[in-house]
Amino acid sequence: MDLVPFRFLDALLLPVCLACGAGLELASELPFCAACLEDWPHETLSTGTIPGVSPVLCLWPYRGPVRRMVVRAKEEPGSPALRYLVAQLNGALAQSGLEPGALVRVPPSRRRRWRGWHLAGELALGLRAQLGWAVGPPLRRQRERPAQAGLDGRARRGNLQGTFAVGRALGRGRAAARAWVVDDIVTTGATLAECSRALRAAGVERVGGLAVARVPAQPP
Repeated sequence: MDLVPFRFLDALLLPVCLACGAGLELASELPFCAACLEDWPHETLSTGTIPGVSPVLCLWPYRGPVRRMVVRAKEEPGSPALRYLVAQLNGALAQSGLEPGALVRVPPSRRRRWRGWHLAGELALGLRAQLGWAVGPPLRRQRERPAQAGLDGRARRGNLQGTFAVGRALGRGRAAARAWVVDDIVTTGATLAECSRALRAAGVERVGGLAVARVPAQPP
């Protein structure tokens, strides 16, 4: 998808590249330096499926300047990249014509709760403000699991099994027909699949996924 123009003066932001932090001219239409734009992955936005999650919309492959931007947004509370990422997701949803539904954030880990900044949650709030969609049934972590880093898809699914649950009883007639789980990065899809299991157990009929980036599949 095409990158959305961005005016730094509108957001009262310093003109720096959202991916690498290099300085930019105030008149720049895009919030990226020439080097990051040159290396930007221009593949079409990804729609696919994960077991129990359909469709899954991701904007870009998780590499190069996209990876740098997401890492900065995850680690910097109030990152200026947040507004841009929300605008990109909003534009992708309008372009795709996907069915509206309730927005559900992936629950943060204990470490993220302590830090008070969770990119997936901020993305969900930003999308809600722009789209006017409802907030879905809140998910919570029933237990903390070891970090997923370094695990393959099968191990990730096993590690997350039973981790998430709906935070409160929905009651008859209150479950959403369609929910969209919002995350920042999709790696193997294990997190979205486990969120979907919990939502479906609570009565949600159809669960899709929205994310900024997806880690490219590794060759066998």
